[in-house]
Amino acid sequence: MNTNEYIEKHSTLQVDKKTNKVVINMCVPPRLQVEFTHQECEESKVRRIETSDIQNYLKEVKKLNVSQIDQQGNISIINSHPNSLTATWVFAIQKSPKRTKKPSVK
Repeated sequence: MNTNEYIEKHSTLQVDKKTNKVVINMCVPPRLQVEFTHQECEESKVRRIETSDIQNYLKEVKKLNVSQIDQQGNISIINSHPNSLTATWVFAIQKSPKRTKKPSVK
């Protein structure tokens, strides 16, 4: 499972077009503890999701051009630490710049 699929599976996305805000709430299950290597699975791998991963997800998958609103630093979520299993990101939707055609030179 890649990072975008992991974000898609464990997050909720709220887009408010009136205020041009995107709110992502993510809650991940704790990492599954294994004793032997043959017991490893997707739930037993350590996963760390940071703000840059969320921005890339919104740009690539949801096709939203966003910038971070709250400048509290880099918020991250990691499934191996019990205190960081939930996180909330707030982004502002940026309008894409309009393309202008270059005048043709004859």
